[in-house]
Amino acid sequence: MENKKTEERKKELRARAIGRRKKKFRLLLFLALMTALLYVLFNIKKAVVNFLWNTQALAVKKTIIIPHSAQPLITGLIEIETGKNLLFLDIDELRKKVLMIQEIEDCSVRKIYPGTVFIEAVMRKPWVTAEKNGNTIFIDRSGKVLYPIEENFKIFTKAENILFEEKAAAESESWKIETLKEIEALYNCNNLQKYVQIEAVNFKGPNEIVIRIPGNKRIIAKKDGIPEKFELLKIALEECEKNGQDWEYIDIRFENPYVRHIEGGKT
Repeated sequence: MENKKTEERKKELRARAIGRRKKKFRLLLFLALMTALLYVLFNIKKAVVNFLWNTQALAVKKTIIIPHSAQPLITGLIEIETGKNLLFLDIDELRKKVLMIQEIEDCSVRKIYPGTVFIEAVMRKPWVTAEKNGNTIFIDRSGKVLYPIEENFKIFTKAENILFEEKAAAESESWKIETLKEIEALYNCNNLQKYVQIEAVNFKGPNEIVIRIPGNKRIIAKKDGIPEKFELLKIALEECEKNGQDWEYIDIRFENPYVRHIEGGKT
């Protein structure tokens, strides 16, 4: 009886051992098949990529750039991509390179198969003139220094006493750019061009912003409270026109604007 149990025990152990070996074999076989499959897929992918990469039908042959003024700025950059496969062209990377061009504010890049790259750029527009190292320059609304390549543009005014770094207004001057935008908006909103033309805006300090008007006239403002002060300025200008009074300067830094009139051609 005991021998019979021993034999059954041995058979059970042998069956388990055989089962483990089969399981290990199946695992190794599965791993071998997966390795072979991955190898085949990798080589197929490599072959497909090589085929597509060298397919002349998908080579970059044409570039469309709008507007026309952006063409001389971008053409040299896109020439690097000409002849490359359009399928593998990284348009995000190309867009980053285009945006590094100082005169371009924004752009979109699209692929048009089989071989065209379409680039639409938004050009920075000259907004005001300023002075940098003794030279007259143009800047846009973000304070970027521009060298306009378009002839037809209209500037708002001249900005004085703004410090510049290499390609833009210094960070410390950002309040001047923002104040200048506010002055322009209020000038238009209140229809002040009916009464005065702004020749220049001189930023002597936050509490002394001198707006020069042709005829040696001045409007003196400060950084804070400009919207309310421009409404009072409009009233003061209306009164001067209504009463036929000429003036030398208007100081709108106070609660009520101070107007210095010119009597008989003299102050």
